[in-house]
Amino acid sequence: MAAPRKGGILTIIVSGDPSHYDVTVGSLDIVATAGIMHAGLLRYDMQDNGKMVPDLAASWDVAADGRQYTFHLRKNAMWHDGKPVTTEDVKFTLEKRIKPDPGGLQDTSDFDAVKSIEIPDANTVKIFLSQPSYSFLPA
Repeated sequence: MAAPRKGGILTIIVSGDPSHYDVTVGSLDIVATAGIMHAGLLRYDMQDNGKMVPDLAASWDVAADGRQYTFHLRKNAMWHDGKPVTTEDVKFTLEKRIKPDPGGLQDTSDFDAVKSIEIPDANTVKIFLSQPSYSFLPA
C-alpha cells in the first residue's frame, strides 16, 4: 500500500451548483461542498479518523458528567474577508443549526440535547446539554 501524500484535487459529484454555502440550510449537496470549506470547532484527525482534533477551537473540555462542553477559540481564526471569528459567530451558527430556518436541514438530532449556549468571555463558548450525547462532539 502506498504511503499517503499531501496535496492533489478532491472531486465531489453533486447534482448541481449550490445556490449558497450555508451549511445550516440546505441539502447534502451544500453540506458536501461547503462543509469542506468551512472550519468547525473540531474536525476529524486526518491520520486517525476516529479522533477529534482542534479546528476553530484551540482546545476544549468536557465535564465529567458529559453535560457541559467548553471550547476555547483560536485567537487567529479569520473569516474569508479577514475579520476575526468571534464567540458570537459560533453561538449564532450553533443556534441556527439547532433551530434551522424553515426549509433548512431537517435532521437536527445531533443537537437535540443542547439546552443552552453561553459566552463567558471573548474566547470561550460553553454548551450545556440536558443529557450526555455521543453524537454531539463530532457534529
